Amino acid sequence: SMTFTAVLLLLSLIPLAAADCGFPNGTDAKLHWWQVPGSSTFAAATTVLDVRAVDSSGADVYPLPLPDSIALRVTISNSETVSWNGDNFRLSLKVSQYGSLDGCAWTDVSAFDTLIDTPACENGVPCPFPLGDTQITIRTDLSSFKPVINLLKNDSPYQFVYNFVDLNSNRSFAFSLQARALTK
Repeated sequence: SMTFTAVLLLLSLIPLAAADCGFPNGTDAKLHWWQVPGSSTFAAATTVLDVRAVDSSGADVYPLPLPDSIALRVTISNSETVSWNGDNFRLSLKVSQYGSLDGCAWTDVSAFDTLIDTPACENGVPCPFPLGDTQITIRTDLSSFKPVINLLKNDSPYQFVYNFVDLNSNRSFAFSLQARALTK
């Protein structure tokens, strides 16, 4: 069982929820996503065409069930000339919740900061990263975050920013998604 100090530490890493801010961008009914600039100097020749949350059998699922993992079926057009692979292919995932004491805005959940700059191939991204037009499934294992997820507001909007970087070429691409998520 967790100690009082451990609970206090976890609580300090989670923004306090404010009054109900509702669901932005139609996330009460469907996942909202868009491509964003990557974090590196050069943009990758990769376009995200569609993002869907899926269950273990590959069927569409909504709201997003958080307690165990996030599985996304992402349709991409990847015109890179070399497939990204190995330790220099990095994934950063940033998690935010909607609404805090600061009002109705996106607030980072810093308890998830260990998901920043991780080896993509070891964290649910297919490797070597496929070239051409394809559908991939990205699986983010959240099982080690159960104590944090249990403290998050259930049936609430969350934002996930996935940033993919190839350190060899200093090229990257990223996408954001906002979704209604279940934490219980």
